[in-house]
Amino acid sequence: MIAAALALAVLTSTARADAVEKIAALIDENYVFEATAHRVAGELRARQASGAYDALNDPDAFAAALTADLRRLGEDEHLEVVVRRAEAAPLATPAQPDWLEPLRRRNFDFARVEIMEGNIGYLDLRSFPPPEVAGDTAAAAMEFLANADAVIIDLRRNGGGTGDMVHFLATYFFEQRTLLSRTFRRAENRTTDDRTLPYVPGRRLVKTPLFILTSRETFSAAEGFAFSLQQLGRAVIVGERTRGGANAGRYRRATELFSVFIPMAHAMAAESDKSWDRAGIQPDVPSPAAEALDVALQKAKQRPAATSLPGAPSPG
Repeated sequence: MIAAALALAVLTSTARADAVEKIAALIDENYVFEATAHRVAGELRARQASGAYDALNDPDAFAAALTADLRRLGEDEHLEVVVRRAEAAPLATPAQPDWLEPLRRRNFDFARVEIMEGNIGYLDLRSFPPPEVAGDTAAAAMEFLANADAVIIDLRRNGGGTGDMVHFLATYFFEQRTLLSRTFRRAENRTTDDRTLPYVPGRRLVKTPLFILTSRETFSAAEGFAFSLQQLGRAVIVGERTRGGANAGRYRRATELFSVFIPMAHAMAAESDKSWDRAGIQPDVPSPAAEALDVALQKAKQRPAATSLPGAPSPG
């Protein structure tokens, strides 16, 4: 309850200075691009020294101001400072963290799955949760879509999640193990390959036409999924240019009261240094987000007729 109690207190100048220094140090040591890390840390310290935060006595307002400055200085929408609050679920344990139960109650953000007119499958996915908790739900959704003649995955309200779920879901759309993207990690000073998995449960949709819906809210891991499948020619992107965040990371505790999200890895295309960071993903079929589903449905209905399966009864 210490953090919750502190959140109600007025910030002192000492607490502000301590938070800025520790956040700057964490960014300097961990942010994925070293030159940017040094510059942002230095400019953040300079703003503190100039009195830029002196009037911010409320922890939430202080965190919001730091977040705005970090995103502006680093040109990275992932950077964020948050107030640490002791508001965990009553039954939360190390084995069941406080975010798990709310995620389960949202069906792990697999918000809607159905077969629409014309035998077109539709999945409304609101995040990319860890496969270790959401793998069964993901596999069930993909099995439900396995008999569709085309599939639409709606990422218009998807703000990201884990790369592991990106790899899990992408695997359903490829027959062989496929290089999806590459990731540079500053801590290791090397770039690694991100591939589809050797195995996922159920049937794969390797020949099923795939459409992905995007909006200005589509971000992070959701962009990673859309970008990889677009670059590989496996999906048609319909909607708006995405938000533009290709850097992955995690929250780090800075002080008793504040944590900071620091990107520590950068994703790129499978065969080049091309990335969607800052620029976002340009859709193949531009459309206002509100109209993207209708546009994709029309495109899906215009697909070439599927070949009859061997042994299937002929029409009439």
